[in-house]
Amino acid sequence: MRPEDDVVPDESVPTWAVRLEAKVDVALARHGSQLDAHERDIADLRAAAHEHDARLRALERVPAITPRQLGAAALGVVGAVGALVPFLDRVYT
Repeated sequence: MRPEDDVVPDESVPTWAVRLEAKVDVALARHGSQLDAHERDIADLRAAAHEHDARLRALERVPAITPRQLGAAALGVVGAVGALVPFLDRVYT
């Protein structure tokens, strides 16, 4: 078999097939460029998510006030006000 035998003459390929192939090539190129754009967007979103994760981890390391500590502080304020009321009553009466 000679290499010239694999070549199809232009007259044997219908025009509609050539146009269809061109349209498919254009559609594939368009989708390829859209996929590249989506990959860049996803990479940007992953980088932003990584930054947010780091910020959340830093915030979670900060000690928070527990409900038990809040209750103890509230009782301490009530106790202090209760102790000051008789003293202030004697001072201002």
